[in-house]
Amino acid sequence: MIDFLRLAVLVVALVIWSVVGFVFWIPLLIRQITMFSVLILHATLTNQDPSAAGVGLDLAVTFYANGFRKIISAMYRERHTGSEAGMEFRPLRFMAEMAWTTVSGPVVLPVSAEDVRDLELGPL
Repeated sequence: MIDFLRLAVLVVALVIWSVVGFVFWIPLLIRQITMFSVLILHATLTNQDPSAAGVGLDLAVTFYANGFRKIISAMYRERHTGSEAGMEFRPLRFMAEMAWTTVSGPVVLPVSAEDVRDLELGPL
C-alpha cells in the first residue's frame, strides 16, 4: 500500500513539474541563450577564450529534464536522518528567478485562450 501511495505522489509531482518546470524553463533558456550570445560576442571582440561561456547555457538546457530526475531521486533514494541534510535554501536566488519568470513570462509565452481557439487543425 505504501508503494502505491508513493507512486501516486510521484505521478502527481511529475505532472505538476511538467507544467511549472516548463513555465520556468523557457524564460531561463531565453535568458541564458542571450547571455551566451553576449559572452561569445565579447570574447570574439576582445580575443578571449569563450570556453566558460557555455556553463550557464548547459545548465539551462538541462534544467527541465533535471527537475524530473531530481523528483524521482528524492522519492526513491535512501532517506537522510535528521533535518534536510544537504539542501540549502537560497531565498534571494529563488526570488530573483521568480521575478524574472513573472516579468518575462507574459512576453515569452503570450498564449491566451483566444490564441488556442484560433488554431484550426485541418484534416491530417
